[in-house]
Amino acid sequence: VARDAERILRGMVSDYRIWAIRCMRVAMEWLLTTLFNAVYLDEPGLWSVKRLMLENPGAPVIYVPTHKSHVDYLLLSFCLFCRDMNCPHIAAGDNLSIPLLGTVFRLCGAFFIRRSFRSDALYKALFHEYVTCMLEEGHSLEFFIEGGRSRSGKVGQPKLGMIGVALDAVFSGRVREMVVVPISIQYDRVVEGNSYSRQLLGMPKQKESLRSLFASSRYLKFNFGNVVVKIGDPVLASSFVGQQRSKARPSDAPAGDNRAVVSALAHSLVWRINRSTVVPPACLVSTVLLTHACRGISLSELVENVHWLVEEIVSRGGLVSPIDEMGRTVASAIKRL
Repeated sequence: VARDAERILRGMVSDYRIWAIRCMRVAMEWLLTTLFNAVYLDEPGLWSVKRLMLENPGAPVIYVPTHKSHVDYLLLSFCLFCRDMNCPHIAAGDNLSIPLLGTVFRLCGAFFIRRSFRSDALYKALFHEYVTCMLEEGHSLEFFIEGGRSRSGKVGQPKLGMIGVALDAVFSGRVREMVVVPISIQYDRVVEGNSYSRQLLGMPKQKESLRSLFASSRYLKFNFGNVVVKIGDPVLASSFVGQQRSKARPSDAPAGDNRAVVSALAHSLVWRINRSTVVPPACLVSTVLLTHACRGISLSELVENVHWLVEEIVSRGGLVSPIDEMGRTVASAIKRL
């Protein structure tokens, strides 16, 4: 059992090194500049997270971003590092633990987990204790509540595993408080968009490998527009647990009560993510084109209809990606469709 536990932990745990984070920052600055026009970070939202961290010293922060691209976890760590905030330990699928790339990710804080390990009691116990110890020591964590990447662009149904392990630390009293931060990451165009289209048509997913990594270098010659990182309303875990338990019926069993709290928090995070998600220009243009009655539309009419759609979305409390000049934004969106 000891040998099995050692083997599991060797393949799971991160090897966080600040020098690797600094090197990755330089690489990410080059990559983001090459792929995107701009990255818009929600500065007021980030300040609200910092304020909660100051009000709850020592409380770990759990970042829960949407997952549309492999760029997501690199981008979030880059944004936090540039704002003098600790980069989180990132829960990554073991499909990314490949030669060279897996080592780099591990040095930058990634820890690798199986997609499913419900039937493996030893693996489950080690994973649970590893995550709990990191939270107990005040380390930040990042995981994707949807599990895998969204192929449709929509936020999927929440998976309860990681958020359940995190809340177990609160239920057991080993962690007094946690700051849970829902984050929406929206791209004008997703880097892996073409492969998603093929997968939605029934083609098998290409396995991650060094070969696929080198093949993806062809995307460096394309422009993917802007990225918007929007931070939803943070949640204080212990306060949320207290509120949910106050609503529970006296007849509810503690175990069932805990499961209900985990589910409630997971769905609350998804709701907060959707609430903070912005509509990118490509979606605005696509909506106008798909709802236009005639076969063709002039550019001036398209710009006018997109402008009307933006006003309608904003008037109803929705959010739209930053737009500098409507005509230029629409023309750029058409090129990326």
